Formats: sequence, C-alpha cells, structure tokens
Amino acid sequence: FMNLWNRFIKCHHVIADRYIPRRVETFILVNRDKLIGADLRMNLLLHLSNLWDYGLISKNRISSCMAMYDDGEMPSGLT
Repeated sequence: FMNLWNRFIKCHHVIADRYIPRRVETFILVNRDKLIGADLRMNLLLHLSNLWDYGLISKNRISSCMAMYDDGEMPSGLT
C-alpha cells in the first residue's frame, strides 16, 4: 500500500497540509481498482487513521473516503 501511496504523492505534490484530504480522495479514485484487487481496504483505513492522528484529515473525511472506496463515487457535499 505505502509503495502505491508514495508513487502517487511523488506525482501529485502536496504543498501544504490542507491539501492532504483532496489528495487522499484523488488517490482513492485513481487507484480504487488496484486497492480492491490487492485487498488493501484495511491498509487504507489504517493510513487514514494515521493521517487523523496527525490532524491532517477529519473523521468525517475518513468516512467519506471509505465510502468512496466502497461505492466508487465521491459522496455529495464534499468540497
């Protein structure tokens, strides 16, 4: 999982912490098939939990990101 995440972040630079939530969403949308194919749901959830521990994403964003993973579409109401 981290190899996939690190490759993604190298191509999609993060200039400030406030961009992390949007990058996570993009990561899930771009790599959803790979994540599902490799059964990496728990790895994704653990990574999101670590980002929450460091104050980079909210608990609501974790829920919406996991919904994106499960449903394959961005939940309404996200900016």
